[in-house]
Amino acid sequence: MRGWYRLFCNASWRVRYPTQSVVRNPAREAAVTEGYAGLQHAVESAGFFTTFQPIQEPGDRIVCASHQYPDGHERYGLYGNSFWVARRGKDWYIASWAPHIYRVGSPERAGELCLHLLKRKGGGAYWDFDEGVQRTFGLVEVSVEEFGRAAAR
Repeated sequence: MRGWYRLFCNASWRVRYPTQSVVRNPAREAAVTEGYAGLQHAVESAGFFTTFQPIQEPGDRIVCASHQYPDGHERYGLYGNSFWVARRGKDWYIASWAPHIYRVGSPERAGELCLHLLKRKGGGAYWDFDEGVQRTFGLVEVSVEEFGRAAAR
């Protein structure tokens, strides 16, 4: 099984969809989402969208997107320029859906990076981030395995 597929299917950080067997723990979810509150506020205040789908444990991530389907639309959820972000201790990681995973070189610029990516014209889900973005924001590509180790810490 390819490394990224194995990580996506088996890792603790993947997006989880609620099922009837999931026992929600609001206090635990609040503690986990607290680490993302500043980023979530910056993204949503700028008119963009986030979701945790839901976030229930420290290994989860926040998804950012430029658009959301309106209520009553045949489709639901987020679309447009989209990617995911994960916080591991003091480090922030950003990833495309390929996935290409990057450690953000300057964690204090994570919000600025997200807004820059969300403002792209005519975009869709990110496959990768261009070299200019990588250079400007000090993105350092990490392997799926390295990210997995960060998630386990």
